Amino acid sequence: MNWMNCSIFLALLLALPFAARAADETETKCRARLKNLGGAVTAYKLLHEDKLPAKLSDLYRDGLVENFSDFVCPSSGVTIAAVSDIDEKSDYTLESLSDAKDLLVREKKPSHGDSVLAIFKDGSIKPVRVAATTGISPPVTPPTNPATTTAVVPPVNPPVTPPPTVTPPVTPPTVTPPPAGGEPAEFARAHEHYAAGRFADALPLYNAAIRSSPNHAPSLFERAVVRMWTNDLRGALEDATAAQKLTQDVETRRLKTGIEIVAGDPRVALQEAEVLLKAQPDNAMMHILHGEACLWNNNADAAQQSFKRAAQLAPDLAQGLYNQAIQFYNAGVFAMALQQFLAVQGVDPNHAGAYYGLGLTYSKLGQTEHAIRALQTYLQMDKTSPHAAAAREELRRLQGR
Repeated sequence: MNWMNCSIFLALLLALPFAARAADETETKCRARLKNLGGAVTAYKLLHEDKLPAKLSDLYRDGLVENFSDFVCPSSGVTIAAVSDIDEKSDYTLESLSDAKDLLVREKKPSHGDSVLAIFKDGSIKPVRVAATTGISPPVTPPTNPATTTAVVPPVNPPVTPPPTVTPPVTPPTVTPPPAGGEPAEFARAHEHYAAGRFADALPLYNAAIRSSPNHAPSLFERAVVRMWTNDLRGALEDATAAQKLTQDVETRRLKTGIEIVAGDPRVALQEAEVLLKAQPDNAMMHILHGEACLWNNNADAAQQSFKRAAQLAPDLAQGLYNQAIQFYNAGVFAMALQQFLAVQGVDPNHAGAYYGLGLTYSKLGQTEHAIRALQTYLQMDKTSPHAAAAREELRRLQGR
């Protein structure tokens, strides 16, 4: 062995302990992240009546994990910059494995041969064999039997409204929070972010405000709105319900009922919508809410009557509903987008864009048959629009052609 080969060999030999030490440090850090996430899941269960979080981002939204870096293994090189990135980019997952009982959190990809590190209910961290990993199921599913897009049949040659371009910014809905009492210190800063639509920045501040003042209705109300617009509909419903118990104002009740329709019990939502409608029979939005609740209870006739009355009270209402539906679609809150597009369809059966939006939304929710019907209806209404080509392409994809 000449002096050069000897030097190389010696350098490699000296590097081995450092490489092993670096690998050990990386695994130690990954185990620490798993321990932190496992503790957060356990805390979440205590706070939510023994329910597991639907997705990892729920832990951040509840303030149980405060840093985006805690969702990443140090060696992966992944960067998470927003709450919306957590579930897609995190190196960890809540997805269970068939042969791993009481698993809380695990790595998404094998890092030990064919095994992933996982933390269990008893606090132990150990590798578990896995044949293949899959993604987490979508956090929001549509109602069991929502009204189909054929509930309202358009005329043969209706006027055409352009379909969505899917570009408007996401902003909070125009709802007024209950009057504030003694405000926690974090509320004012949280409200600034909320008013500007910076929901990821607002959420940790609301979490802190509610921890210090659990019965502060404005914090609960606005966090419900934030959670709704970030697709945490179950959390939004919990907050809206808590806020309603503290204050019986109409806007809190309307917000809670709207979320209840798609994320809770549609029958309860219908009862609430009927109470609100009796209280404000000349409010077009109460008729919209009642119509949406009727649709989710499979009563298309009653829904149509409510939508018709809403249109009489507010002739320009359809476009406002349509714009909000697009905002929900852009935000990835597809269950709420579906609710709004169906309302647009009910108020204005000639609104071609509503059918286009329904097609895209049903597709995102995995309801292929409804998506196909909606897109076919749209193309019957608007064959020559610049959007028709995109609709035909999506239709071919859904039909597997």
